[in-house]
Formats: sequence, C-alpha cells, structure tokens
Amino acid sequence: MNHSELIRIVTLPAALVTLAIVSQVAEAEQHEYVPEAKVTPLVEEKLEGVQDREVVIKRFEIEPGFVGGRHSHTGPVYVYVANGELTVDVDGAGRSVVKAGEIYKEPIGRVMQGRNLSTTNSLTLVVFQVGEPGKPMMIKAK
Repeated sequence: MNHSELIRIVTLPAALVTLAIVSQVAEAEQHEYVPEAKVTPLVEEKLEGVQDREVVIKRFEIEPGFVGGRHSHTGPVYVYVANGELTVDVDGAGRSVVKAGEIYKEPIGRVMQGRNLSTTNSLTLVVFQVGEPGKPMMIKAK
C-alpha cells in the first residue's frame, strides 16, 4: 500500500464522520418551537390552489408578563392582536409594539421573540401561518 492509498483510506471515513456530525448539528438547529402559551387550533388544512402548502390558524391566550422563546418562521405569518398589546423583538430590526385591532407581519427566517409586557392584562392573538405540510413552521432559535 502506497502513501496516497493510505491517505484515501483514512480521509474518507474522517470525511463521512464530519459530514454526519455537521448534519446532526444542522438538524438540531431545526427543532420545532412549541410555545408555552395556551394555544387553540382553529384551522389546519391544505391551502387550496397552492401546491405543497398548508394554512394553520391558531388562537394564543397569553398571560401578563409572558416572555416567549426565541424562534424564527419558515413561511409567511400574520398576527392579529385581538386583545392587549404584543411586544415583538426581531434580531437586527429592534422592537415593535402591536396593539389590539392591529396586524403584525412576522419576518420569514429572522429570529424573534414575543412578549406581553403588561403586568395585569392578558393578550389574545390570532395567528395565520402558511408552510409546507409536515414541516415545522416555527423553529427554535439559540
């Protein structure tokens, strides 16, 4: 066995192990974010007229002082604030406050965090999301 054959024999397994580790890290970064607020599913169905997309509509009831987890979205998300005030922090874009009766369009792929900064009032949201069936629409961020 010559020197170049030995290098190939050693390099290939090392490359495969590295690829497996990188794949596991990338997959770990794609864990679905599950909010701790009270969530009521309203609609979850295939989006008619659009191939490989589904629509999910949920109502979120959020207690005073709630701070959600950092997450991002894989597709379009619109949030209607039915009651209270939603405070949203988006990495690189700062803070927004969305009041009852207003709609907030969440950025795709940007890490964000929602809050109910009130110490006395609850917050009610209706969230409309579009995504790929069977794939998470909210990804947990570091």
